[in-house]
Amino acid sequence: AGVLGFSLGQARRNRPDEVRAAMGELVQWYAEGRLRPHVSQEYPLERAVEALVAIQQRRVAGKAVIRVREGA
Repeated sequence: AGVLGFSLGQARRNRPDEVRAAMGELVQWYAEGRLRPHVSQEYPLERAVEALVAIQQRRVAGKAVIRVREGA
């Protein structure tokens, strides 16, 4: 298994149909439970600035989630 990185912005400009198809497949995989992103931290909306600073300072391993409302 491997990981490949790329510039999504560049790909969207040069290959929009391929990116659209790939994103659709990723969403489907997530819906099927095949992808389980690691959420390392959750923040309420009122702490969104703190979340963005943590991301910028690379203090987040995985995903940081900003909750718009409780239970969302």
